[in-house]
Amino acid sequence: MEASPGNFTNSGDMRQTACPLGKYQPSGGMGFCIDAWRGSYVDLVGQSEQIDCGDFLGTIGFSSNSSSDCVPDTDNDGTVDQLDDDDDGDGFPDEQDGCPLDPASVTDTDGDGYCDYADAFPLDTNEWLDSD
Repeated sequence: MEASPGNFTNSGDMRQTACPLGKYQPSGGMGFCIDAWRGSYVDLVGQSEQIDCGDFLGTIGFSSNSSSDCVPDTDNDGTVDQLDDDDDGDGFPDEQDGCPLDPASVTDTDGDGYCDYADAFPLDTNEWLDSD
């Protein structure tokens, strides 16, 4: 028997088997399913295609089976922030970057979470916006 897309058969099988969660098969007549690629997932059995997580999102590994497996990739470099040493892609490792999610700056002098270029009070940890 020849399997239809989203399914597979092994030699001698009398019936096809649906690809499990996290795997897909775009072609008919195949004897295997393909793991969802990094940055994609397959959330139903018997699927012929994977679903892309979208821009600035990715997955930690292969064979993801839910949209909840899609996590931030701030610099959209294909490595999710959780595994990326430079989340914003500015060339400075996060541990040395005062603004690890902002590629426009690396300095947060007062450590208040606001990069110096956007902080009206870069030496005051209690203020960042001058509203008067």
